[in-house]
Amino acid sequence: MKTLCKALLAVVFIGIISVCVTLIVDKVLARTRLDLTQQRIYTLSQGTLGIVSKTQPVRFTLYYSVEAARKGPDQLRFYNNYYHYVRELLEEYRDRAGGKITLEVVDPRPWSDEEEEAVRLGVKRIPLNNDEAFFFGLVARNELGKKEAIPFFEPTRQEFVEYDITRLVDLLSQREKHTIGIISSLDVMGTPPYMAQMLQMQGKRNEVQAAWTLIEHLKQQYEVKSIEDGVDEIKDVDLLIAVHPKELQEKTLFAIDQFVMHGGKLMAFVDSQCYSDQYKPNPGDQNAFMGAMQYKPASSLNRLTEKWGVTLDDGAIACDRSLGLDASVTEDANRENIIAFLGLNKDCMSKDDPAVAMLNDVKMLFPGVLKINKEAGTKVTPLLSTSSIGAIWRPQMGEMMRLNPARLRSTVKDGTEPLVLAARITGPLKSAFPEGIVLPDAPKDESADADKDAKKDGDKAAGKDKEADATKEPNKKTGLVESTGEPAVIVVADVDMISDFGGLAYQKTFIGSVPVGDNATMVFNMLDTMAGSADLVSVRSRGQYRRPFTVIDAIEKQEEKGTSEQIEAINQKIQDAPTRLNEFAASKSGGNLQLMQAKALDEQDKLRDQIRDYNKKLRKLKSSSRERIESMGKWLQIINNFAAPAVVLALAIGLAAWRRMKAARYLSERRD
Repeated sequence: MKTLCKALLAVVFIGIISVCVTLIVDKVLARTRLDLTQQRIYTLSQGTLGIVSKTQPVRFTLYYSVEAARKGPDQLRFYNNYYHYVRELLEEYRDRAGGKITLEVVDPRPWSDEEEEAVRLGVKRIPLNNDEAFFFGLVARNELGKKEAIPFFEPTRQEFVEYDITRLVDLLSQREKHTIGIISSLDVMGTPPYMAQMLQMQGKRNEVQAAWTLIEHLKQQYEVKSIEDGVDEIKDVDLLIAVHPKELQEKTLFAIDQFVMHGGKLMAFVDSQCYSDQYKPNPGDQNAFMGAMQYKPASSLNRLTEKWGVTLDDGAIACDRSLGLDASVTEDANRENIIAFLGLNKDCMSKDDPAVAMLNDVKMLFPGVLKINKEAGTKVTPLLSTSSIGAIWRPQMGEMMRLNPARLRSTVKDGTEPLVLAARITGPLKSAFPEGIVLPDAPKDESADADKDAKKDGDKAAGKDKEADATKEPNKKTGLVESTGEPAVIVVADVDMISDFGGLAYQKTFIGSVPVGDNATMVFNMLDTMAGSADLVSVRSRGQYRRPFTVIDAIEKQEEKGTSEQIEAINQKIQDAPTRLNEFAASKSGGNLQLMQAKALDEQDKLRDQIRDYNKKLRKLKSSSRERIESMGKWLQIINNFAAPAVVLALAIGLAAWRRMKAARYLSERRD
């Protein structure tokens, strides 16, 4: 009985001690956190802490449909873990802000005031059925009533969630947004609203073009305005972006030049082969095919940038066997490795420039090559580049239309040094138009001419006619010869990387277009560095969760390099065999008797057998290569699955052996 009482008392005391310890830990160590993740995703960066320390009081309201996610399909239940991460990160903001930030979590139920408020404040509502809807967004408000929102926490931006939240805090501290001017030969801004309405009324909905997704995202952070080709002055713009500036008028080039000379910031996306610039034949054009063959979808600002130290190599496309990605040339074709479709990794980014230093995944499609002129006297910093084996490919006319990835891999040889794909230009810049430009004659105004004649007569009377004629240069416009302030220019040798083409920058999902990789991040980073927001850049470029299998990728590239020449040779024989067969048949068609001879038929059978043998060799070669790669993958999988249990088992065996030896030694000592 006494033993039972002691046991019960022990249980009670253990329970009391456990509760006390829990309360003490909760009170004393509640705010203590230890972030053991490799990317330190639960730790706020120094850039965030710097912005939060200077902010005015901010109220966060996190809208998340807890009940809808719990009852919904697996796609929604997936968001629960993401929600907990976002909530804990917001709690970290609250705890580190010294009372400047408050947090409220709301579950907007159907037909409730909270649901109506969430929609009104800009949170995205995703209908699930007639009643239920799903919300997962954030609204930030300051004491002055200004608000900013993240409409929806997209899963593909999980590595940038801290940046998105910090940007809200930073925007609430700004008095006004920066203005970005967009000048482009492509329809990046989409069809204007009034024109879209007219086309829809005419039944031409297919002709209505939507703005590029990047432009829509820029509008969330900046004031964006379009600048047409033909302007002779650019004003009321803080930042200028030139997208595929193809065949701009001279006065427009002069306007861009003077914008930079006055300390402006310019970002130019030029291209040697822009896929977004498709040939558009005129109705009834009989030579449409030849026009498409001769069409050059290329652009550059060499007229300006050559003076500043950077030029785009005309007709050159950068290739890299170690960076090539797999893609399909046509919709019904198999995926093949295209060495001109580059997936740049962190080794391709400048380690000294904050805009790209922390990026990991930038995709470029048939990018151009930039050449740096050190004699220009400016500071040129390469931002993106290929690996040390980057090579230049100069396609012939029509070669892009019938692209052969296998032949491209076999014909383009590895280079010996990196190729520059993007560069930043700073320092004092010199104008590309030191003498100014002569503008076209304006339409004559008779009243103005009369005033000029009267003034001319007055000058003659004063004896000033000869002096005026000596200095006067009609229709000439001049400007600064050398830059003032702190101008900055970034040149990127690819346009498609920021377009909606091919999912390079954005991918369509059931919740809309979402960013993929770091293409869009790179653009915003560059804008932030030129606008002076260094804190935001350090927050945005914190790395990604994705852990690529770099070792396997390198082995696959090496395996492909070893077999590419053999595959190309066999493919060439397969292509030549039908031609030889047709030539043989044509040579025998002159005489019916000879065509029917057994020797001719035997020769045709031999050629057909050769084609079958070549195809068999090709399948065997590709199969053996794939088997080696898959075998290596299986071994890696076995190691990953059994390595940890093996270590635990080894430790258990070692511990058991040690305890057995210790027990044996103890028994031996007692006997003695």
